[in-house]
Amino acid sequence: MTLAPVLSNLKRFYEINPDSIKVDSQFTGDIFGTAGKIVRIIFDLARYNRIPVIAEGVESEDVARELIKLGCVQAQGYLYQKPMPFSAWDKSGKLVKE
Repeated sequence: MTLAPVLSNLKRFYEINPDSIKVDSQFTGDIFGTAGKIVRIIFDLARYNRIPVIAEGVESEDVARELIKLGCVQAQGYLYQKPMPFSAWDKSGKLVKE
């Protein structure tokens, strides 16, 4: 594999100047495995550029603790709430009691 496409994408990253980075559940789900190195690089890049990171697919407390150690500011996943229809939320963003 050549590194050129990766460097090209990093250049685009700096051109768009994102206000946040969202880590896909494919990476968070394997944070203690092969994907862990990539996740750490993402957090290092975000920290260096002062960009908050949001993690998707957080399903266990171990993963949540690891993400907090890395500096994750927001997370979503089954650990916190299962997906629900939009109609289950009121306009203020709070759960509608049934």
